[in-house]
Amino acid sequence: MSTRVPWLPPGFDNLPADEIVDDVQSLWDRMATSDGYVPSPDWHREIIRQRLADPDPHPQDWNDVRDAIKRNLRRRSKPLREARDSHGLGLSSGYRRHCCMV
Repeated sequence: MSTRVPWLPPGFDNLPADEIVDDVQSLWDRMATSDGYVPSPDWHREIIRQRLADPDPHPQDWNDVRDAIKRNLRRRSKPLREARDSHGLGLSSGYRRHCCMV
């Protein structure tokens, strides 16, 4: 179903990360609101069938799940932050706004 876009607009690779994220978000928003039908792969339907047939008897609280994700992301991103900071590469506020709202 998916095909790679063989081109990017001129200068796209030179944009700041926050602008790339904004552009990708705009494309996603446009696709999500289009009248065209984007089919789900068969394996998505199979997982839904399985989960509906055998639901988790002890679902986790959303706040617990969110906190665990945040802890995991902080732990995983610490080496990246240290490397970025040691090279003087800061993240723009736009990138943080889009990527760090967990």
